[in-house]
Amino acid sequence: MKVLVAGAQGLLAQKLIEALTDACDGRADVGVSVSDIFIDDGSASDADLASFCERADFVFHLDGLSLGTQANYAACLKYTNKLLAFLNRANNDCPVALASCLSASGIGEFAGSGFGAYKLAEENLFFNYSQVMNVDVLVYRFHEILDVTSLNGNGRVGKLVFDAAYGGSFDLESPMEQVTFICADDAVREMLCALAGNAHHCDFLGLKPAFCDEGQFCAVHRMYESTLCHVAEVLGRIKETGEVLTQTDADDGLTAVLATCYTATLRLA
Repeated sequence: MKVLVAGAQGLLAQKLIEALTDACDGRADVGVSVSDIFIDDGSASDADLASFCERADFVFHLDGLSLGTQANYAACLKYTNKLLAFLNRANNDCPVALASCLSASGIGEFAGSGFGAYKLAEENLFFNYSQVMNVDVLVYRFHEILDVTSLNGNGRVGKLVFDAAYGGSFDLESPMEQVTFICADDAVREMLCALAGNAHHCDFLGLKPAFCDEGQFCAVHRMYESTLCHVAEVLGRIKETGEVLTQTDADDGLTAVLATCYTATLRLA
């Protein structure tokens, strides 16, 4: 299988490319045989991108998962249009997966978001492409992603992990705020499941995925739900003792994933 990773910038792209490279080199089993990986981080020429689109058996489009300006959003949409146009021109009916996020919902904290409007427009491009070309599109609405990518932390939970690791105080303006997050490694595993034809489809009830075989969207099945206050409390215990203190924490996996991220963050210094 030949795989195109388009919009190959940022955390998920890096991790996905590493996993695909391991599969291509025979170091990992991802459920399918990967023979070639085409990568475009936005710098490929139109001729190269067109060639990638002609030869690909599966396309991941990971562009635009971070905040930017309206000009950035317009450029990302232009790139998405070009990618889909090249696939259309090549008459390539391979599956195409898009990395989107909850901002596209426009619900709650995401209401009125320029970033959310851009991601929704990108989703609609994919759904329209699916209808025109009669191909499978997998639109992933990712929750907040937790991973160690820099010394600044990422996202609300990532910032709390950073503060715990480097001695900062937990600055919680809304301590009882609910947060749902996923791990970057789980997101990559889910994308590899999609590559093997085993994506987790869902519909969204508000911001919560309801998993079903015929769902319009896709999502990562393993999620962690808590309040910011509880996340800070667990991180404080991890920092103090380095141990899982309650069976509840051990059962829901929250402490384990926070401890792993906390330890990894310490190694970044």
